[in-house]
Amino acid sequence: MAARTTRQAARARIQAVFEKALDQIIPEDGSVPLRGRTFIEWEDLADAFDRAVTTTLLEERSALEDTAAVAKDQLGCCPHCGSDRLYVQVV
Repeated sequence: MAARTTRQAARARIQAVFEKALDQIIPEDGSVPLRGRTFIEWEDLADAFDRAVTTTLLEERSALEDTAAVAKDQLGCCPHCGSDRLYVQVV
């Protein structure tokens, strides 16, 4: 099976998500105020940044792998919420 994306497309998507997530924490425009006043708020922003960027990175990396596949009988549950839902992205 061929990869479902190209390296260039994968990198472009990851970079776009990274830039958007970074702009939520440290906007490039100096007139836009920084979000959060306490360390816990900064940690929450960093967690959201990590979820956005890491999720996209893993999606794109798996789309580049010719052998990335999981048999229906080997599906697991989400380690965070326990959901057994499966989301399929049609390309």
